[in-house]
Amino acid sequence: MPPDERLQFLGPALALRDRARLTGADPWLYAVLMRLSEPIGEAVVGGHGVASLAPRGLPDKTVGFDFRTSFSWDSQYDGYGFELCGLIAGPDTDPAACPAEMAYRMTMEPGPSLDGPEDVVLILRTARVMQLGIPIFGRVEWEPGWAQVEYSHVGVTPGSRGNTRVADEGLRLFANIPKRKRGPTPGTVKATKYKDHKAWHIAIHEKVLTKPIETKVKTQIAEIAASRLGISTSTMRRLQGRWQSEALENVLNGKYWGAFHSCRP
Repeated sequence: MPPDERLQFLGPALALRDRARLTGADPWLYAVLMRLSEPIGEAVVGGHGVASLAPRGLPDKTVGFDFRTSFSWDSQYDGYGFELCGLIAGPDTDPAACPAEMAYRMTMEPGPSLDGPEDVVLILRTARVMQLGIPIFGRVEWEPGWAQVEYSHVGVTPGSRGNTRVADEGLRLFANIPKRKRGPTPGTVKATKYKDHKAWHIAIHEKVLTKPIETKVKTQIAEIAASRLGISTSTMRRLQGRWQSEALENVLNGKYWGAFHSCRP
């Protein structure tokens, strides 16, 4: 990212960092996600990021970068941008200790040089979801110790009835809440899949590891694995961040046969 472009995002990044009550000594990361100009159906999004260099011994210093990461983006996301700010999970961090939607797994290609892997789990403290030209947008906040995630609107004028439909839809997308269908028939709504780590691991062994994935392209590997699990790629990555499975990690990293032969129950 050119220096002038980094400065363009540094202000919003520091504003969200401060709102999340993080400091220059924390391993914080700010990322803006949006759909790239890729063919429809391409499971890649990207954007701009600003990260703390504190993990490299440079507190209060930052680095700006552009990146791409896998995400099952479809038409319902079009027009939305997601600003994410939180802490990069360390080896002792348990993503399951935070709400599922606040553990955001990203494969950054390329990513910041933070003495860590390209695959990062970002434990979100705050996020904003907005559409260009729409003054009212959604905000998401969470801190350790909070019983639940807080969702709110920004840009509503006191005393007026602002239209929050776009903001509400953005928050729904962020939280990965299925869109409500009109007139559901009782008994036909499927229960949420993989409610605990046991169901998650069983599904991986029974659905993903049944046969190798014949491709070396990481985005295609993720799409195939998610399809076998019957969920979106983004949901799969979030659940993997919450209930880590070495077998699935091997598959996503291209170690098909090792995962296939040695990790079956």
